Amino acid sequence: MYEDIKQLIKEFEKLPKQDVKDETFISIIRGKAQDEKVSSNILAFFLDTTREHNLGDLFVKSLLESINYTCEQKISNYVSMREFPTRKGKLIDILLVSGNNKIVIENKIGAGLYNDLKDYYDSVEEKDGQTIGIVLTLNELLNDDINKYVEKYYTEMYFHSVKEGLDYINDKYHFITYDKLFDRIKNNWGKYIQEASKKYLPLLLDFIDNIESLKRTEQMNANLINLLKEFNCKEVDHFAVELSKLKKEIDDKIKNVYQDLSEKLKDKEQPLNTQIHTNSDDIFGFFNVLAVDYININEPFILDCYLSFEGWHFAVFSKCGKDPNHRVYNTTLPKYLNRLKSDYVFNQKTGKYDLQEKVIYHIDTENQDIVNHIYALLSDMLPELKGKKNLLSEDENK
Repeated sequence: MYEDIKQLIKEFEKLPKQDVKDETFISIIRGKAQDEKVSSNILAFFLDTTREHNLGDLFVKSLLESINYTCEQKISNYVSMREFPTRKGKLIDILLVSGNNKIVIENKIGAGLYNDLKDYYDSVEEKDGQTIGIVLTLNELLNDDINKYVEKYYTEMYFHSVKEGLDYINDKYHFITYDKLFDRIKNNWGKYIQEASKKYLPLLLDFIDNIESLKRTEQMNANLINLLKEFNCKEVDHFAVELSKLKKEIDDKIKNVYQDLSEKLKDKEQPLNTQIHTNSDDIFGFFNVLAVDYININEPFILDCYLSFEGWHFAVFSKCGKDPNHRVYNTTLPKYLNRLKSDYVFNQKTGKYDLQEKVIYHIDTENQDIVNHIYALLSDMLPELKGKKNLLSEDENK
């Protein structure tokens, strides 16, 4: 099995790396959730030809072109309305109104299609005007998706057959993607950019970038999927199970060291607090960090104990600040470090002093040996743990 896994890893390393794009301003506000309300609010703003973005009918024109609607003449002013109530008490995401002409827009970012589109359309349709229905989605809705939607929501409510329901939906609504809409906007905006408000143009660009990044996020790594197809799925599954078991064993090891160390320090009079926290540098989430916090008000420091596949590593840093030039930096920290039997180097990246251990403590080192070593480090820095004076020497304070 392991030979197969080694080969799998070699092949994986040959795959092209997926692009990781920076966060957009909108994605920071929105957070991780794919909030349709945020995108609908922005979309409604730019679709409204009367708003202060000064892009006029750029969005409406591009939207209509996306459904192959001919726009040979200037489009009349359209006013946008958010969450317009229907006869059945539902809410239309965006309703564009220009006299008796209406455009009903159902915006879909993350959720599937379940809305009563017939209710939406019937609630705003006027005999002497034109009504257009549009379903705007992040990913393309296939014919099979629409068939299932009609079959589930319409055959019993409105129509006698799926075909009848499909005929209605396809007559009243157009299904387009953001990609198609943005393609038309980018194709058209050369005529509008000069007049656009410099205040809202960055919002437009960020909005497009944000939606496009959502699309990229949703796309699975096709190269990786194809690679896994070539290997025995049972072997890959078994490897994943073994990794999960190893993760639990590592978690248990750190917890046991934490418990034993806490017990050893329990009766000491020194203000020491042990805790476990996640390691932000560990992208796989395998290794948490065991931290011992010396919470003396005037001379605080933290001893971090890291476990990795290479073994245990230890680092000391000031609780007041990572930068030695910081005004609240613990100036006594070098004094503590100089008491150590181990050498140490300052890590510019982490702001911590990495201890250069003479003995390598491997990942499978006995828990008690790790506890004793951590206690020895603390005792070197805090001689009072060994029963010595709880003061810095006069020479050290000079």
